[in-house]
Amino acid sequence: MHPRTPVRLLALAIAALALPPSLAAQDGAEADTVSPCPVEHRSIDLPARGYGLSIGNSARHVGVRINAVDRCVERVTGLNLTLWRPRHNPDFVMNGVAVGLLAPGVGDLNGIGVGGLAVVADGEITGVAAGGLAVVADGDVHGVALGGLAAVAQGRLDGIGVGGLAMVGDRGINGIGLGGLATVAEGDVNGLASGGLASIIEGDLTGISVGGLASILDGSMTGISVGGLATIAEGSVTGVSVGGLATIVEGPVRGITLGGLGVVVDGRIDGIQVGGLGVVVDGRARGLTVGGVGIVADGVDGIALAGFRTRVEAMNGVGIAGWNDVRGRQRGLSIGIFNYARTLSGVQIGLINHVRDNPPGRRILPLVNWGS
Repeated sequence: MHPRTPVRLLALAIAALALPPSLAAQDGAEADTVSPCPVEHRSIDLPARGYGLSIGNSARHVGVRINAVDRCVERVTGLNLTLWRPRHNPDFVMNGVAVGLLAPGVGDLNGIGVGGLAVVADGEITGVAAGGLAVVADGDVHGVALGGLAAVAQGRLDGIGVGGLAMVGDRGINGIGLGGLATVAEGDVNGLASGGLASIIEGDLTGISVGGLASILDGSMTGISVGGLATIAEGSVTGVSVGGLATIVEGPVRGITLGGLGVVVDGRIDGIQVGGLGVVVDGRARGLTVGGVGIVADGVDGIALAGFRTRVEAMNGVGIAGWNDVRGRQRGLSIGIFNYARTLSGVQIGLINHVRDNPPGRRILPLVNWGS
């Protein structure tokens, strides 16, 4: 199971618990057997029908509208106050301020929505929505969504989304997504995604991703990714990646890559890469590579520093370790207790220096060895 799945299900479960039963299930069996809007709209409107003050279930109104149970509402421009749980309002366009003692339920909200328990939109939210427990939009959210437990945009979030436990943007986030436990984006993120435990992005990231335990990226990253325990990216990375224990990337990397214990890259890496225990690169490492214990790479172009061993297929630059093990050609300088290279174009300095392809008298020398 993908790590984002339980987080998203948790957010939707919180949202469902926050809704009045009729909204959560769209009236259950009633919605299956009755046409969407069979009701007769009755209201008292002052001074004229459709304008001013409306008390009751008016279908369309401009001004102030007060009703116990909204059902089959079409349009309100102004202030709409719902005293009890709303029913099915898929075509309700709310322009202005919608307030529900439990939850305002609309189609599209353009303005401000406030709900004691939740704010629910069958369509889009454009503006500001705040729910005691949840904010849920079946479409996009353009603006600000604040949910005490969860904020869910089943479309795209363009703006700011905050959920006490979870923030979910099904089609991605343009802006800021903050979740007390997790932020989940099933599309691209352009901006900031942060979760107390995890930030999970299924698309590409341009910006910043922060997870208290992990930052997980299914796509490529341009920016900064920080995970308290790990940063994991399945695509290319350009920028800064930090994992408290490890940073793991399945594509090429350019920038600064840090892992408290290790850095593992399945591709070429360019820049500065530091692993508390080691750096493992299934490709070439270019720039400065530092491994507390060891470095393993197809090749190193630049400087490699390791507490114990550097094992590479080829080296162009400087290698400093207790044991420098170059399985192919080395061009440059090796400094260590024991230095080995199959072919050397440069100098080895150490207690024992071994160049396999040197003439017999210079294959193994103390202190210094050199090649053509």
